[in-house]
Amino acid sequence: MRHRRQNWIYTFAVICCLMRVTASNGVSLVKDLFDVNNYDSSIRPVKNESTTTTVSVSMSLNQIRGLKEKTQTLSSAIWVTFGWRDEFLTWNPADYNGIDELTIPSGNIWIPDMTLYNSVDGEKGFTEIWSATNVRISYKGDVEWMTIAQTQTTCILQLSEYPFDQQICSMKIGSWTYFAHEVDVIPTNNKANIGNFIKNEEWELIDTKLLQNYVQYTAGAFSDVTLSIHIKRKPNFYLFTLLFPCILLMVIAVAVFWLPAESGEKVSLGVTVLLALTVYQLLITENIPETSDYVPLLAQLFGASVVLLAFSTLSAVGVLNIHFYGCFGARVPKPLRRFLFGCCAKVLCLTPHISDFLQQIEEMESKGTGADGKTSHMPYHYTRREHMQDVPIVNGNGKTASMGDTLNKSLEELRMTRLDAKASRQEEERNAMYVQEWQLVACVVDRLLFVFFVLATIMISLLIILLRPEDPHAISV
Repeated sequence: MRHRRQNWIYTFAVICCLMRVTASNGVSLVKDLFDVNNYDSSIRPVKNESTTTTVSVSMSLNQIRGLKEKTQTLSSAIWVTFGWRDEFLTWNPADYNGIDELTIPSGNIWIPDMTLYNSVDGEKGFTEIWSATNVRISYKGDVEWMTIAQTQTTCILQLSEYPFDQQICSMKIGSWTYFAHEVDVIPTNNKANIGNFIKNEEWELIDTKLLQNYVQYTAGAFSDVTLSIHIKRKPNFYLFTLLFPCILLMVIAVAVFWLPAESGEKVSLGVTVLLALTVYQLLITENIPETSDYVPLLAQLFGASVVLLAFSTLSAVGVLNIHFYGCFGARVPKPLRRFLFGCCAKVLCLTPHISDFLQQIEEMESKGTGADGKTSHMPYHYTRREHMQDVPIVNGNGKTASMGDTLNKSLEELRMTRLDAKASRQEEERNAMYVQEWQLVACVVDRLLFVFFVLATIMISLLIILLRPEDPHAISV
């Protein structure tokens, strides 16, 4: 038991000694590498100024936090690994007990001034977005700096197909002060790593690309690495909150044509639906940038719907005017009757409802037509009384009657009064026929406008969808 305890003590002592030796070797290595006389973190780490420092860039897209259409900014979280060779940070591992790698704070060595060119972060500068994490240095001088950043970058949006749009947002990373022959920035692969990507509820990630670019300025050329992020909007939220209500309001607008004119609610229903659709249109304009270059697809659909609803409301006003026009005692013109009752009624399947009425009005006209073939609109009792005023009443002996004559005259007056009542009733029936005839005209016109409304809605919707402009930001995947 005593020997076993002594073995444990010896082992622990040896480990402590080794750790101390290793720690002392690490301290010695750091002192030797970062001697004030040998290393300056503000100078590019090359022994020959003509040597180009190649900075490799690999990126991982961790999250798309949001895309603001109004300000056209993309918020995201990225992991970036920069790699380069520092010619002053090399050593022989045999001299330091086999230490071949060193981890130190990034502030102790030269760091390339990697800048996110299109950053719009108001709180952090272009070069301050990177986290000050440690760097790993190999004995050959290869430096690896793994850092993270919460970015806000500009993204030029193309919302012509909103909410079925796809966007291409980019992040441009490069040196701000070093020319391409001094610091050359290159990607390690052609895509960003999305293994740890957190899915976004509004946007679907389609593809990513890493490309190297050289931009020539007056002073010289600069190199950068651009990350292109291809995303597609998930339209389900907009379908249920904007598009489906719009379609529902258009279906309700059909009721404007089917609502009877006697109800007095045709115009008020049309105006109510029109105001409701206008409110939904305001919700769209609050979320998209003000631009005159294009009109979003959903805004086009809403605008066309507003025009169609305005047409339905004006149509209701016209139909009501026609419906009550018969109260003035006017007859429907014959050309209009032939066109509406002869042609349109057959096409609109309204002939069974109109044929009985047309037969009745033809019978009425045939009874009220005189010898000249024209219909008389003058009350019968006026002409009759004028002829009956001077007709004497005589008895059977050819003499003027006294009391009997008075009785015969009273009977004749009673007969004339009955004829007057009959003539007045016929006149009222004729006027009622005219009123009903105008109501039938209003019914045919209303059905004709309904067909035009449905066809116009279908055609405009197809034109908006099929003839929409192509997305200029399309990217080959």
